[in-house]
Amino acid sequence: MERWEIFTRNMNVLSVTLTLQHGSSKHTTLGKSKDELDVQVLHNTPIIYDMKLFSIFERKTSDKRGRDFLKKSIPKNSVGCELGVWKGEFSELLLEWVKPTKLYLVDPWLFQPEFSQSWYGGTVANTQAAMDDIYKDICERFGNKANVQIVRKKTEELVDEIPDHSLDWAYIDANHAYDHVLRDLRTFELKIKHGGIFFGDDYGSGKKSPSPVAEAVQDFLKESGYSLSWVKKRQFCIHKP
Repeated sequence: MERWEIFTRNMNVLSVTLTLQHGSSKHTTLGKSKDELDVQVLHNTPIIYDMKLFSIFERKTSDKRGRDFLKKSIPKNSVGCELGVWKGEFSELLLEWVKPTKLYLVDPWLFQPEFSQSWYGGTVANTQAAMDDIYKDICERFGNKANVQIVRKKTEELVDEIPDHSLDWAYIDANHAYDHVLRDLRTFELKIKHGGIFFGDDYGSGKKSPSPVAEAVQDFLKESGYSLSWVKKRQFCIHKP
């Protein structure tokens, strides 16, 4: 997986580094942005970043992670939920693709150092203040949209936030640990209406050992009696009868 690190000081971007999966960094030709940003490689430099600038640049470079095909699968003008919002890049796409009548954006925006390999555990945001900055940016970008409700809570705290059997679909992309994914699926089984759809990220290819996400999905299918509709580009889909 590629990861963009944006280094800033006093609200000015100093550099952008593309870190590859094997840990090396490379220079990339991105051209100049409207702010005439210089792009250069830095090694062993502390990450000091401004979250708004990071979000703007990440949206420009890191894509839709190959999820474009989902816009044909998610029902238009529907009621949905994105669980695991992070910086809202996919939220923007969902609003563009689906034009939902209601979209819940659910994320605790909580720094969790116990998950040190995650973006919210230290690889990108390394303090609660950094997570608070991300949340502030989300509110600035989506808070004035009449069809968006931002919910800063954990899954287990959603009992009263989203009515049962009210969602046409949910996209689950929060903590990828097995127990968290299984809890998320169980919770949203109550929130999704009959005939609704579960979507989720990072199911895995299945070429090696199953991912924690895949294991949780399979166990959920066994206990619910539902069937896996499809897996494509690490995305999974389950239709609720």
